Amino acid sequence: DEPFAALDAATRQALAPALLAELRATGTAAIFVTHDLAEALTLDDRLGLLLDGRLVQTGPPADVLARPASVAAARFLGVEQLWPGRAVAVDPEATAFEVAGRDGAALILAASGSGVALGHHATLALRAANIALLPGDGAPPEGWNVLPCRVAEVTPAPWGWRVHLCGALALDAHLTGGSPPAIGERRIAAFPPSAIHVIPEATDA
Repeated sequence: DEPFAALDAATRQALAPALLAELRATGTAAIFVTHDLAEALTLDDRLGLLLDGRLVQTGPPADVLARPASVAAARFLGVEQLWPGRAVAVDPEATAFEVAGRDGAALILAASGSGVALGHHATLALRAANIALLPGDGAPPEGWNVLPCRVAEVTPAPWGWRVHLCGALALDAHLTGGSPPAIGERRIAAFPPSAIHVIPEATDA
């Protein structure tokens, strides 16, 4: 239960892979309890997510991280964008969802493999790491969702820059490497329909 909680970051990073290697070498089964998502993803072959004392989701860590079972799970797992929407068109390739923009205008976003019926509500979950931040005159790949925006805030991060964007929707994107964009700069936030994980409304009950 939280065996690394009192250790500094460098020691945790050194001990975690060593512990995992020892467990696998000896064939030892272990339950590792942590509030640190990075530890859970590093150490676990199977992840169980506890919320309010209930086991709400289990599975391989990458699957749980990519497809949280509820809005509450998505928030706990750090999904940056969560947009309520309604399915307005459905075909085998993608579902079109109507989402309310910042000014109240309706936006249409496409999500693949949603399983949501026409007219039903859901929450669209999108991670900042899955957003491509293009120049204002950039050309996104065909079929991607496109949101013109302005850079509102830039924050340094270990992997690069966390960029807060304002447009029809407020959103956060991750920029890895390179120089940070300037505040006020026009950009295009683009992401494929497959980057959106759709959480049907009923799953968060």
